[in-house]
Amino acid sequence: MSIAEHRKFWKEQIRLSKTKPSKNVKPLRYPHVPEMSYQHFIKRQLRKTVTEIRALIDPEISLLVKAHKQEMTIDASGDKANEIFRQAQSQLLTGIEEQRLGIDLASQAQQINYNNRLQLNRHFKQGLGIIPLAPEPWLAPLLGDFVTRNVMLIRSVEAEYIESVRKAVVLGVTDGKSVVAIKQDIIKITGKSFRRAETIARTETGKMFGALTKSRNMAIGITEFIWHHTTLKNPRQQHLANNNHKFNWTRGDINGDIPGSLYNCRCTSTSDFSQLL
Repeated sequence: MSIAEHRKFWKEQIRLSKTKPSKNVKPLRYPHVPEMSYQHFIKRQLRKTVTEIRALIDPEISLLVKAHKQEMTIDASGDKANEIFRQAQSQLLTGIEEQRLGIDLASQAQQINYNNRLQLNRHFKQGLGIIPLAPEPWLAPLLGDFVTRNVMLIRSVEAEYIESVRKAVVLGVTDGKSVVAIKQDIIKITGKSFRRAETIARTETGKMFGALTKSRNMAIGITEFIWHHTTLKNPRQQHLANNNHKFNWTRGDINGDIPGSLYNCRCTSTSDFSQLL
């Protein structure tokens, strides 16, 4: 069914509805609860990697430092450290359960989807007087893309963590750093990796929520929306300028963006119900 046909169908449903639409429809809220759930999940995944790598490398750091101080050559120390990390990475990758990760990420996607569905049900009820209920087969690719993309993102955080720790150890040993100094460097790297995990959770939650909102609006013939900027530290000036302005779901703003499509974006929207009323 085309958008024009959807629009005609839902206009008739609104006409037959006994509920009067409201003129003061509240904007959608950013899905904080699903974001926090995803943050906890991705941090648990990263914590497993951190624990396994630290268990493998920590006992070796003092041995490498001691060997280097005993006039072991720089190349030999570096080679030994690199070999430990090759073994560590091999053991880590051998223990990965890719299918299990995919299942867990599908659950995270469904939490965002459920939140979006609940909010839009209330949103449509307020603005149209009805809740448009229809099969949603078009959502399957969105949910599947979330899983595929986030498996890759989680793996990239793990890989970057391993590589950063490897460099810290190799350079620390060959530069003559103490065991304490090298371990402090690793702690800093770990904190940075966890902060990146938080950014991924925030970005991917907002992106998924925005894509679901767009899809569900377009499905019933609503092609435009009002942008609502969510106040954050260091806001994007373009998103501030977009606040309370109308845009097309297909074209987006001047940069082609929709709420939630950019990293760390928590902007939301209000559907332009005038198209159906």
